[in-house]
Amino acid sequence: MREQEAVEFCTGWEPGTSNAHFGSWMTALDKVTAINETHFSTSVREGRSEPRLAEFR
Repeated sequence: MREQEAVEFCTGWEPGTSNAHFGSWMTALDKVTAINETHFSTSVREGRSEPRLAEFR
């Protein structure tokens, strides 16, 4: 009985199971990653638009 419950918890996608918890965690991680990627891309783009010190030598 407990073994079957453990298998269902570890392999199911129903709410409250391991995979469902992991899926929620991955969704949240994807949101944070998107924020970081946007900030990084914006910073790189802005950094490239400013002249560098070496260009004045």
